[in-house]
Amino acid sequence: MINTNDILTVHFIGDTQLKPTIKILHRSNKTVKFKHDGEIVKRKVHNRNGQEFIYPFGQYSFSPIAYK
Repeated sequence: MINTNDILTVHFIGDTQLKPTIKILHRSNKTVKFKHDGEIVKRKVHNRNGQEFIYPFGQYSFSPIAYK
């Protein structure tokens, strides 16, 4: 479960060596907020097979995901 102050690792399908992190600033029931490039961004929390994750840069083909 993703909670406030958690550190999530961002995973890229095209570069498995690149693993930046993001810190969750706020968690609501369905969304999270975090800071990216100086801006606070709000994203929907997705759940697949009991694992919560987010698309930190938006959802598109080959988009990275972030999870604990």
